[in-house]
Amino acid sequence: MREIDAKNEKEIRSLKSGYGDYGIIWVPTREQILKFAAENKDFTLQHVDLEYARNLGHPDLVAHGLLVLSKITLLRPDPTFEIAGVKTHSGTETWGKFRGWVFAGDEVHGRESITDIVYSANRRKFFITSAFQIRIRSRDNKLAMEGTYKVLYEMLD
Repeated sequence: MREIDAKNEKEIRSLKSGYGDYGIIWVPTREQILKFAAENKDFTLQHVDLEYARNLGHPDLVAHGLLVLSKITLLRPDPTFEIAGVKTHSGTETWGKFRGWVFAGDEVHGRESITDIVYSANRRKFFITSAFQIRIRSRDNKLAMEGTYKVLYEMLD
């Protein structure tokens, strides 16, 4: 794994890349969907009632969009780099558009592309914005979701 110094603006900017390979597969289970419904008090019937979901023509329970979105970092490939000299990093913005359903039992995986880097050495921080795609491998690699997320990195003093 390549280590990059957070204070090296040229190296940070070199991270900009096209889409890489798809990452590991996550398979949502009925139990995960029901637990997410209970924790978020979202009991919309397609998420919690299998008979209702099947009457709508779905093969199984529908995973909540936010449950799928919460798996972005799990679904992407392991990064080929590590940024040294960072004290914190946190997501600041996420935008996504759902293109299809995700059901219990689907094989879901994702990939990302670093699309923008804003570096502010004098403020000791930088933002990395990535585009992402989440696909359903078990259903002809159908696109389920795409969007962007932005992460703020703050450098060590």
